[in-house]
Amino acid sequence: MSSKLFNRINILIFILLVGINCWIYLHRDNGYAYTSYLNQNQLYIIPENPHIMGFNLRGNDSLEIVVAPYKAQNNWVSINESSKDNKQNPHPIIKLQNGKHRYLIYNGVDSIILGFDYVNSETYKKSGRTRGSVIELCYASIPTSKPYFKSINEWQQSSPFTTDVEITEAKKILKDSLHIKSTDSSIEKIEKISAYILKYTNSVKGIPSDSMDLISPTKQFELAKSQKAKVWCGNFADIFSFYTQCAGITSRLVCLEGSIGDVSKAGHSFNEVYIKELKQWVFVDLTSNCIFAQSSNHHYLNSVELYHLYTLAPQEVTITRFLNDSIKQENFNSVKGFYDDYFQSNNQFVFYNHAQFENNTYNVSSKFKRYISETPTFSIHSEGKEASNEKFYWKQMALISL
Repeated sequence: MSSKLFNRINILIFILLVGINCWIYLHRDNGYAYTSYLNQNQLYIIPENPHIMGFNLRGNDSLEIVVAPYKAQNNWVSINESSKDNKQNPHPIIKLQNGKHRYLIYNGVDSIILGFDYVNSETYKKSGRTRGSVIELCYASIPTSKPYFKSINEWQQSSPFTTDVEITEAKKILKDSLHIKSTDSSIEKIEKISAYILKYTNSVKGIPSDSMDLISPTKQFELAKSQKAKVWCGNFADIFSFYTQCAGITSRLVCLEGSIGDVSKAGHSFNEVYIKELKQWVFVDLTSNCIFAQSSNHHYLNSVELYHLYTLAPQEVTITRFLNDSIKQENFNSVKGFYDDYFQSNNQFVFYNHAQFENNTYNVSSKFKRYISETPTFSIHSEGKEASNEKFYWKQMALISL
């Protein structure tokens, strides 16, 4: 092959690859962006809370419990019911007993109960079966899978328009006007903050102007209080998250969205707050005046749990609302009509990372970094959509080829 022909072929391939990459870039929102897909455990198991990473056999009948997070100064103590063994270890070892039994380990702060069904090889041998020992986990009071290691604060919603002066003023309002004390529980703080916001914004729900997207949550709230601006779900989420953060509570932004062809499904934004006393994320939606939602056994629900109960048994859900200047309990049916628009099948939950709200999120270098690498600013949970980043990897291959 002559060098001229070779060069021409290379030029044609180069032009073709340039064309392919340009086409992908123009259609980058059609599945070519890397998406973080998380299951329910990955969204709600918190790495800061105790969880079991694994189990290791340590000789006959001895099982090591690998507990995380590990803190050397806070070792676990295992209590064996048969021998009353009390040994302190970073990862406790329990002596298994034949049959179904429960075992307790604790570290002075947290206690863990584990239930195992253990059948050793000798027991099988007596029954005429050749088989090694079998250990089955029947019960665990804490999660027993590796969580998605994203710290609680990495989800914190914020606003790039907020100033230090506004934070100082907000903390003063929380103390002097809302009478929030350091001894108040997270639940009490959230109820006081929600009542304060709803008292002034319930009557101004509507479509806000574009200018509301470019000001801080406190300025949004002030305009709403003075009846000078309308607010919708995004504003409620911004304002609520700002005041809860000032009160020392982590709040993350969650959105419901979806589409069928060229038609978008009804979208909605709300919050989840991390309740440190309960060690869990909890659903809050001030747009519908739903401060909390609880199941029939008084368990505080997160967004996905509420969606499931909405689908299966909405009558079993109780909500906390602000009505007539007081906090009241009602059945979920009082707001079910509102969620009929949003809790549709195949809708997806979008959980925004803290990086979404940083000042440099939309500058050229950050956008380019997200275009070529696995650096999303949000995560998606969907039970009806197949999780796939196939198009993203095709895009990377086209870039590498170029």
